[in-house]
Amino acid sequence: MTQVATNRRSASALSQAISSTSTWNDDTWRFDLTRPGVTDSSRTIDWAFELPDGSRFTNPIWTELREAVKRFLWSLRTDPPAGKRRLGPGSLISIFNQMRVLVCWMVGEGYDSFNQLDADAAARFMTTLRERPGRKG
Repeated sequence: MTQVATNRRSASALSQAISSTSTWNDDTWRFDLTRPGVTDSSRTIDWAFELPDGSRFTNPIWTELREAVKRFLWSLRTDPPAGKRRLGPGSLISIFNQMRVLVCWMVGEGYDSFNQLDADAAARFMTTLRERPGRKG
């Protein structure tokens, strides 16, 4: 019985509408941002970005990690932490761009799940971030 409920929940999440044009399992989420001057890239999450190993984040090997990132982002929209407002699409896209940096680092380091990260991994990631060139060099 528990498995049936889990399967129904999973099927429901997969068909869940993200916007008027995107659903949960689409490779690209396009949000309904209609302000003048909004570009496609500033209203889009593209899950098919390239990883350091040459694969795409939409490849089946990354399903578990991709779903974890999706659930985290969507929880900020639908079930924010106590006392916090739910995030709008622009904020979700911004956080996605930050998460993409972490995901690329994880893949480059051989991680395929967040539960593999520990304090040592976090320290190495922070070192990597400090070593990245900034916008001004």
